[in-house]
Amino acid sequence: MERAKHLPLWLSLLWFVWPASLSAQTCTPQWNSPASLVNPGLNNFVWALAVYDDGTGPALYAGGEFDYSGTRVVRGIAKWTDTGWISVGGGVDDPFDSDVAVYALAVYDDGTGPALYAGGRFALAGGITVGNLARWNGQTWSTVQGSGGYGAAGTVYALEVFDDGTGPALYVGGNFTTVGGTVSANRVARYKSTGWSAVGAGLNNTVYTIEASVDSRGPALFVGGDFTASGATTMNRVAKWSKGTPIPLYGWRALSTGMNDRVWDLEGFDDGTGAAMYAAGAFTTAGGTAAAHLARWNGSAWSPVGGGTDGTAYSLGLFDDGSGSALYVGGSFSHAGGVAGTSGIAQWDGVTWSSLGGGVPDVVSMTTFDNGGGLDLYVGGAIWPPGGIASYIGRWDGCLGFTPSASVPTLAPWGSAALVLALAVTGLRIRRAGRRG
Repeated sequence: MERAKHLPLWLSLLWFVWPASLSAQTCTPQWNSPASLVNPGLNNFVWALAVYDDGTGPALYAGGEFDYSGTRVVRGIAKWTDTGWISVGGGVDDPFDSDVAVYALAVYDDGTGPALYAGGRFALAGGITVGNLARWNGQTWSTVQGSGGYGAAGTVYALEVFDDGTGPALYVGGNFTTVGGTVSANRVARYKSTGWSAVGAGLNNTVYTIEASVDSRGPALFVGGDFTASGATTMNRVAKWSKGTPIPLYGWRALSTGMNDRVWDLEGFDDGTGAAMYAAGAFTTAGGTAAAHLARWNGSAWSPVGGGTDGTAYSLGLFDDGSGSALYVGGSFSHAGGVAGTSGIAQWDGVTWSSLGGGVPDVVSMTTFDNGGGLDLYVGGAIWPPGGIASYIGRWDGCLGFTPSASVPTLAPWGSAALVLALAVTGLRIRRAGRRG
């Protein structure tokens, strides 16, 4: 045999005495083991995930309805570290309301440096009064102030950074009608270091999601929720805010006839046929066309997406597991497009649905993060990956950055020892590359 021709005869014979199977290591995307990030995990729903660098390196932050990670108190918001989940400045609270939660997270620089903004249902952050919206600079919490007060007078469900041509601003969505103490803003508001302002006439009911994107007419902000109008103009559960020229392009615009029920999330994705806006929610029609909880807006019309899901879709995200960028859909469903193993979460590549390790229960949030072993997809909700430990957060490992090893023989233990000796004699080297944990 060519591989053994320079070995002593007795070592060469080992290749015939012990069978060897030649196989290169490959990477298969999978849910991480319950002994790592998910254990002990968090003790209730995770509604928001974001990555923020406080100066010590990028870290994963989670927001939700939880109070603990194991025995650690991490009320409403937590940061992932090498020692597990830790409290973020004492977390959020409300002495008069037990339904405390963080529903949205976003990183925004108001001119004083990047900070993590948290929105939700809470009165206090780190013990200071904030009013459902607070700013974390990596060391302390502070209020998001206005001329006569701070925060939002109602629950905040969505945060997004968008530049309408006048500079980046933080857009805030929820069920409020007043922000900054005195500024009237119907369910959507804009915040800069100079203060708060309304976004046109706003919307007549709760906003659950805001997504910045670009369409054929330039930068635009897409908004989804329970609303049915902006002022006197009908806008059923989804709308677009844009600022450009000519003047008619400035303001709120309907996206066809919209949806027949709530829109929970929005995400821009190009499936190879052009950029489009995808919507997920409780709806069953979009633009008057049947669309089971998932629909695609191409700039002029809505269309269904691969048969949709058989239950509410709550969350959308983009991720490349090594096979190309795809749209990931999370929610409370048993199947996506009728494909087996797509419970709770599924991958849509623009043509077909794929399972993620057999699925998990109820995914309501997701983001990507590199914890040192390559980019992975993190999902929040009622998650328990294989292993049976409920943690409300899980990690889907991708294959980007994975380097397969050269094909090597697989031997019995004594055969392996002989091979090591043979390699030492001939000066051969084997480079091993394994899947990260």
